[in-house]
Amino acid sequence: MDAALASLLAARAGDLGSGLEAALLAADAPHYREARPEERRARVERLVAAFLEAVRAGGPAPFVAHVRAVAGERAAEGYDLREIQLALSALEAQA
Repeated sequence: MDAALASLLAARAGDLGSGLEAALLAADAPHYREARPEERRARVERLVAAFLEAVRAGGPAPFVAHVRAVAGERAAEGYDLREIQLALSALEAQA
């Protein structure tokens, strides 16, 4: 991926995370809404970091690996697949 785009997105990491968290709180995602704020924020920050790593690497591998691991963890915690997809869609909308 273009270095300028990677730099631009990295500079917006905080905004991406804030927007993603706001989208999760506004959506029909009870597990995300009911999560402790510090836990939810940490999860959002890890998702954004994995996305940015994939942008810097020029390929999706780091992000795909992160999403696979997280999807398994969230499913084990009782999250619906719809909630997991919502987080990914919200990140896409913010980026």
